[in-house]
Amino acid sequence: MGKNEIVVVEHERGAIQLSTNLVREYICPAATDKEIFVFLELCKAQRLNPWLRETYLVKYGTNPATIITGKETFTKRAQKNPLCDGWQVTSKGTPPDMTATAEVYLKNYRMPISVTVDYSEYVALKGDGKPNKMWSEKPKTMLKKVALVQALREAFPEDLGGLYDQAEINTIQAELPTDVIEIVEETTGEIKEVKKSATVKAKVHEPEIVTGEGGEILESVDRTPVEAEIAHMQTIDNFAHFKNYWEKLKKSDTWQTFTNDERKMLEAAKDDHKEMLDKKKGAE
Repeated sequence: MGKNEIVVVEHERGAIQLSTNLVREYICPAATDKEIFVFLELCKAQRLNPWLRETYLVKYGTNPATIITGKETFTKRAQKNPLCDGWQVTSKGTPPDMTATAEVYLKNYRMPISVTVDYSEYVALKGDGKPNKMWSEKPKTMLKKVALVQALREAFPEDLGGLYDQAEINTIQAELPTDVIEIVEETTGEIKEVKKSATVKAKVHEPEIVTGEGGEILESVDRTPVEAEIAHMQTIDNFAHFKNYWEKLKKSDTWQTFTNDERKMLEAAKDDHKEMLDKKKGAE
């Protein structure tokens, strides 16, 4: 698959266009071509729209990329299935001796699909062995999410097979962004620009992941939009991609939201990163 080759995903809201370059530019800059290929194939097979945050491709450092599906995708698809007759989720005990049980009811079935999960099997730990922010603040909510998505996946394998929620994957330490990514097209139908919608009530800056020497995730902290932009900039290790990214940023609506001081910070970061890429290219 070529990096500019358009992949069409048949979605319930209409067909969408994806490509390797688009995924790397706007969804997961650090992902390899093979990881993006798998992501695109899953989007096609399960009709997922990453611009609506139905699915994510997440990669930390040199660790393998992870494909995550939003919880709302599970519940919306389950509700649309004609066999679905509701569900309930309960929890028992307190950490570390806590369990959660989800029961999914299907029409014409005598017994519900039931799944019970243990806290110790799914709690996400930081490098110091303590639960991360999400699991320390909302352990019951997180464990009930795990139980529910597993029960829904078992009840509706054709709709949800191969999809996993963030709570099930304990290497994902930070909350994922929920803001919609808007596709802006030219009259020809070709993708002209991809931008985040400012009309959705959500954080537009992503959490910063702090890792130890061994690659383990130590903590996550919120960044300002300009800090997030600089961090994203520093993940681009290809000069052509970097040049393309910078040109698009300067023309984007996001650039207009930055103050003069913030633009100076971005310009300085751009110069530093460009110098680093020049040195890297010279050394090759």
